[in-house]
Amino acid sequence: LLRSRPEALADPMAWVGVRVRRAHLFEDAFGDLNATPGHALKGRLRVEFISLQGYPEAGFGEGVAKEFLTSVCREAFSELYGLFLPTADKSGVYPNPAVTRAVEDPASKYRFVGKLLGKALYEGILVDIPLARFFRNLLLAVPNTLSDLSSLDAELHKNLLALKHYSGNVQEDLGLNFTVVDDIYGEYMVRNLVHGGSEIPVTEANRMQYIRAMSHYRLTLQFRDHVAAMREGLGELIPLQWLQMFDQQEFQTLISGDDRRGIDVDDWEAHTVYGGGFRKGHRTVQLFWEVVRSWTAEQQRKLLCFTTSVNKAPLMGFKYLHPPFNLHMYVSPDGTDRLPTAATCMCQLKLPPYTDRATLEGKLAYAIEADQGFELS
Repeated sequence: LLRSRPEALADPMAWVGVRVRRAHLFEDAFGDLNATPGHALKGRLRVEFISLQGYPEAGFGEGVAKEFLTSVCREAFSELYGLFLPTADKSGVYPNPAVTRAVEDPASKYRFVGKLLGKALYEGILVDIPLARFFRNLLLAVPNTLSDLSSLDAELHKNLLALKHYSGNVQEDLGLNFTVVDDIYGEYMVRNLVHGGSEIPVTEANRMQYIRAMSHYRLTLQFRDHVAAMREGLGELIPLQWLQMFDQQEFQTLISGDDRRGIDVDDWEAHTVYGGGFRKGHRTVQLFWEVVRSWTAEQQRKLLCFTTSVNKAPLMGFKYLHPPFNLHMYVSPDGTDRLPTAATCMCQLKLPPYTDRATLEGKLAYAIEADQGFELS
């Protein structure tokens, strides 16, 4: 849908080159691509990874581009760079209100992150980035309300509800005024919620105004510049008005897939390709799909993540997984004692030709649970 209109399409012959070190993914991606306009980023990415040992890695094509995009997004939205913070319950991330103390030129960084998110949406690549509910609303230009505050600060939300229903003397008992205190890396700054707020006490008559002002500051104003920069970058690849077709939950589904929907193993199998000597009727292949079908939904998601870097199926089914899931036979000189390995950039599971189900299931379960045998091609 997001690529269906002529003005959204890229030149099929265009490509953009990027060279990134594994140890500096976000910095190198920012250095190479920040100045690239959105229309150019709609073209193909030609990515060269530099290993931790300093050598160029083998691999090319859309699989490597997918690995690049998912990896850079994962780093950008982590706490590592100070751009985003996790909510108290770890259910989502949101912009760091004190980012100016932690990051140089944060506006350009947020604009670039918006481009990355737009590129993922444009390509239909799922990235496992849970955005906080109130943050999704801001990106969609949907006003937040008091109820959204619980996803940012449950304690403040509870206190404001208590204030709303307080039956005593608000001014004398609580001693509040129209200010808010920001903790900026240990430095406390008092800000007025309204003009002259430090001189305006909160009373029974104006407490609803105070509640609205506090909610608006915490959920909107303190993130205003961050969100504006991200929307600017996002809008370079995806027209923002198109996103208004979706609510905040649907927007998260566009980004990361649907947690509520199980994996359709029949669809997964139907769109799998085989290599290295495997074919659809091979004994090991049959055992593999028997095991996958017998596993819990959580185990299936871990297997999918192990091989594709995302634990959810594509929104429109495995037909739209690019590159397609690839089950490849790996014959080790040591026999079948080797663990399965994965090349996520190619969506490839390298599976030794196990001859019995118990061995296959045990080795595969160990690999995905312990993240053993992970490799990149």
